[in-house]
Amino acid sequence: MIDEEVNDEPEQAEEPAAEPEVEAPAAEEPAAEPEVEAPAESAGPNRILFLCTGNSCRSQMAEGLLRHIAADRFESLSAGSQPADGVHPMAVAVMKELDIDISSQQPKSIELFLSGEQPAPDIVISVCAKASEECPAFTGANVQSMSLPFDDPAAAEGSDEEKLEVFRQVRDELRETLQQALGLGD
Repeated sequence: MIDEEVNDEPEQAEEPAAEPEVEAPAAEEPAAEPEVEAPAESAGPNRILFLCTGNSCRSQMAEGLLRHIAADRFESLSAGSQPADGVHPMAVAVMKELDIDISSQQPKSIELFLSGEQPAPDIVISVCAKASEECPAFTGANVQSMSLPFDDPAAAEGSDEEKLEVFRQVRDELRETLQQALGLGD
């Protein structure tokens, strides 16, 4: 008889009522995605994950730049869809020119974040078009994403000095874009 009391119909009626409440906020998410600046400016320590294919140049420089510019406001992370074996030496060199040391950073797979091995980010910023296409979307209710594609400096041709100049240009574009997109000062 106890089982019959537990399985009363009113309890079953409550369960379906709870499901629409969960579905309603999910429908609002896509509209909030383009407005990354507002949560980043108003929130405390947001976790920002920078994505690129190899996680060896652009995303590593972005991680280092954000950590340098706004470590008090953001936790800066990076990952890639096909992580390289190490951070590109020219990325390390041009960041060192700004007194930002990224030599201890290591390429990581996006799978660490998707699987839950690493806590989910609040904001995902893809810094290359290929990563935007290849990387699955984060499904967390509070995860926002934006795409800010930059040229791949590792694809630069010419002398070492010409290649370094391309890395510098991408570094400077990253810094300027991050400052504007996240409302950061110089």
